[in-house]
Amino acid sequence: MRSKHTAWSEEEIHRLKKLVALGASALRASVVLQCSLKMIKRKARDVGTPFSSHLTKRDARSQQYYARKLGSEMLDSQTRHFEGELKEAVDKVGMQSRLFGRN
Repeated sequence: MRSKHTAWSEEEIHRLKKLVALGASALRASVVLQCSLKMIKRKARDVGTPFSSHLTKRDARSQQYYARKLGSEMLDSQTRHFEGELKEAVDKVGMQSRLFGRN
């Protein structure tokens, strides 16, 4: 662990920002940068790149899940609609071919 009185170097701040941007947890960043969890969270907040909470991550995962689920349901309904239109068109062509003697 780093001493409480050691100043952060530009390289360490850059690495911290990069870890936050990549979605690493504060705990993982504390291991990589060899600092306490409290210091990591405070410095990330001070430099303007706070770690997202587990609730924010959970909400994002939920939104992605429901977006995928809704997207597949919409795709299924569009497919059913298209299949219905296709069947109507085929029936119409079949009826026209019978009317005009085409097989």
